[in-house]
Amino acid sequence: MFDRMRGFRMHMPYFKNSAPFSDHQLNRLRIKLEKELKTEINASISCSLFMDSVRLVGTVDSWQEAVKAGQIAANSKFREVINDIFFEGNKQKIPKNIHLDDNARCEYWDFAIIGGGIIGCSIARELSKYNVKVCIIEKEYDVAIHASSRNDGMIHPGIAAPIGSLKSKMNMRGNVLYERISKELEVPINWCGSSILFKTTASKIIWPFFWIKAKLIGLKGLEYMDKKSVYRQEPHLSEGVKWGVLCKRAGVTSPYKMTVAYAENAIENGAVLKLNTMVMGIKSINSTDPNPTKPNEIVAIYVQDQTEKYTIKSKIVINAAGVYSDFIAELAGDRFFSIHPRKGEVVLFDKKKANLVNGILGFMGDRSSKHTKGGGIIRTYEGNILVGPNAIETFERDNYETNRVTIDEMLKLKLPQIKGLELKDDITFFTGIRASTYKEDFIIEPSRQLNNLIHVAGIQSPGFASAPAISEYVETICHRMYQDLTKEKMKPNENFNPIRKAIPNFQELSLEERNKRIALRPEYGEIICRCEEISKGEILDALHTPIKVDTVDGVKRRVRAGMGRCQGGFCMPLVMEIIHSERDIPMDQITKKSGKSKIAVHFTKD
Repeated sequence: MFDRMRGFRMHMPYFKNSAPFSDHQLNRLRIKLEKELKTEINASISCSLFMDSVRLVGTVDSWQEAVKAGQIAANSKFREVINDIFFEGNKQKIPKNIHLDDNARCEYWDFAIIGGGIIGCSIARELSKYNVKVCIIEKEYDVAIHASSRNDGMIHPGIAAPIGSLKSKMNMRGNVLYERISKELEVPINWCGSSILFKTTASKIIWPFFWIKAKLIGLKGLEYMDKKSVYRQEPHLSEGVKWGVLCKRAGVTSPYKMTVAYAENAIENGAVLKLNTMVMGIKSINSTDPNPTKPNEIVAIYVQDQTEKYTIKSKIVINAAGVYSDFIAELAGDRFFSIHPRKGEVVLFDKKKANLVNGILGFMGDRSSKHTKGGGIIRTYEGNILVGPNAIETFERDNYETNRVTIDEMLKLKLPQIKGLELKDDITFFTGIRASTYKEDFIIEPSRQLNNLIHVAGIQSPGFASAPAISEYVETICHRMYQDLTKEKMKPNENFNPIRKAIPNFQELSLEERNKRIALRPEYGEIICRCEEISKGEILDALHTPIKVDTVDGVKRRVRAGMGRCQGGFCMPLVMEIIHSERDIPMDQITKKSGKSKIAVHFTKD
């Protein structure tokens, strides 16, 4: 299929992964798989078919066994894997579908996007180019709360993804698109390059395979590095590296700032962001009649915000709900895949050690799982050194606890790789949750059950790097679906403005530019966050962007106040005072990240 992607050929059907098997063949595959799972995992496991996906049920002793069963099933030739194997301790079940009565308030939209991460926000921005009504439904208090802020911000070059996979296609295209997106949204990227490093001379035999793969996928800027070149590129590497591969097309940026920028530009062009809004239920007409009187479609989304429950009716619904995308699919009656969350822990080091690393480093053989590149050592755009992430299977979709044992294991491996990098230089730990499917590839396709639903699921690494291409491809699906449903084409938004003005980074301005801004607004001359050198003027700007911000972490995601060595120990009270003054929120009601995360308990003086 050719689309508008400047001659870029996607080589993918409108429906991805159509199984080339008859019902009889699928059933034979099911019987074979069931026998294997009963033998390898547990005799209670049985398999059934949902269209051309396989569904696993049964009882096992641990989550690890349940995941292993899903991974075995993924090696079969079914479209996807639905894993409903039960184990004691799994408290996260598919939610009950709650329907509202007909008297509830109703809103009408052309496109309703469920999920306010980098994928949902980038799709909203693409659709805001047209004269259609678009809303983003996000259950959290801000965008970029989950995976879109809890990653390393790496724009992968595309060498790691399997040839022919959606990951590979979207990564390659997304990498190219980011050059334009970065300029339009004013979120800078450091194209620092990525070094893949090897500790044995014998491993040089695999260099031709890198070269051949780069040719096949169209990757430019791949170079062989001998030992001298490696240490010239990264002088502070520990001894023992024999050779390496340099991918010049790799870069780093701020993942949360990029997501915020996408959302702001979408809003500026007419999209509406609904924060603190939870999807409670979905009403679908999903008839099994081969000749239904009505088309199979989603007719209502039931939501609840902080004040009321109401109904959203949308011509087209886009499922971009991350680790909850299979939950949304289930509510719609179209769950043909399962998400098995994969935790990744990260350690961030002080900027004073920034000179120890120039780009992105990955050592061959460091993989903590076959489904991860093993975690790297990265100099972030802001100058911190980031180590990680690792890869740990978990059934908890939003538990961001860090574990001392697994972090120690990662640091024991990684710290010796860089001379001068020490544990005492760490400033914080955090965790992200990857939205993995058992097939380990992206799902980007219209529903085969419902004619107005699009699934954008399983978007794990390199999902951030792929976001511009994913949103562009979803836009092509939307064009087709919209025309099928309405018999009309989407009309361009004549007022669309691709340029989003960013809050100026005062630290990066020249002395002359700083003085000019301070003369116009004295608040820029008052430093609030000493670690990151963030001024009061920048914080005030953050409070007056298209997305309403009234939390300490909301300010942090926009201007980095509180992300330095002291992690907000000095500036948090000052940020709170600014929020209190601008938003008229009592100090004891200001939160770190909404909800019950109040910072001040009570007043000590009248």
